[in-house]
Amino acid sequence: MGATNDVPDDPSYRAMTIRLILNGKAAGEPSLREAVEAERTRGSDLEVRVTWEQGDAARYASEAVADGARIIVAGGGDGTLNEVVQGVLRSEAAFDGSIGVIPRGTANDFASAMGIPEDPGAALAVAIRGRSMPIDVGQAGSRFFVNMALAGRGTDIGADTPEVLKKAFGRLSYLVAGITHAGEIQATEASLRAPEFDWKGTCLLIAVANSRQVGGVQLFPDAEVDDGLLDIAILPAERTPNRISLLADYVTGGVATSLESALVRHRAPTLTLTSSASFDVSLDGEPVRVSEIEFKLRERCLGFQLPP
Repeated sequence: MGATNDVPDDPSYRAMTIRLILNGKAAGEPSLREAVEAERTRGSDLEVRVTWEQGDAARYASEAVADGARIIVAGGGDGTLNEVVQGVLRSEAAFDGSIGVIPRGTANDFASAMGIPEDPGAALAVAIRGRSMPIDVGQAGSRFFVNMALAGRGTDIGADTPEVLKKAFGRLSYLVAGITHAGEIQATEASLRAPEFDWKGTCLLIAVANSRQVGGVQLFPDAEVDDGLLDIAILPAERTPNRISLLADYVTGGVATSLESALVRHRAPTLTLTSSASFDVSLDGEPVRVSEIEFKLRERCLGFQLPP
């Protein structure tokens, strides 16, 4: 566990109450247990809550805010992080601490884009002793997202990917599931309005990003989490290459030239998306179904513990 020493020590952190909210699927990992014990040995006031079902992470996060926790650590994938953020921002008590991340999911898109290490000990060290940076948080209707919102029919493929595929293939599991369901992806008639931007047409996918990465691929390599802007990309149906090869290029090779030339891009602080039919919106992997939704940002509203 030598990686825990990569972040400079700071005696002041010992006075903080640190709450680790851990996805139940990762609770039995020996390396994670060792990391927690190592930090407690260093003097950290570290408490652990383990989730059992959906909604637990949000509830534990709200409780942590009410209990005066200074650092709340999300141990899991992007979905667990999303729940923690929901709980913090919806808490009745004010939170002026920071969020940490121990990436234990399949793609871990937000953590990867932020340079948070995958090793549990190193990630926990960053969560406790890294630098606190206020970042923007996206809002879609009444829900929040820190990484990305994906809109269109078929965006629930990632959410429906079987656990056995995720364990066997990691982020490539999304490619396997995508190819399997490629014929089910239907185009969506959509209208998008933003400052200095008005688009209407048929599309397969709309991405609204706060951060850079989705499915292990940097779709928005220049996006910044504190610039007050949403990064928007639309994949019009008439410009789309062969869907199976597109999925393969997207997941295994980054944003392929064929895909990049097909995308319509824009940056704006707000975006309104409407459609004549209901469509799926995936917020950091958590699906909702709507026919109209407004995206905006809460600028630099939440501190995150990031590598120094």
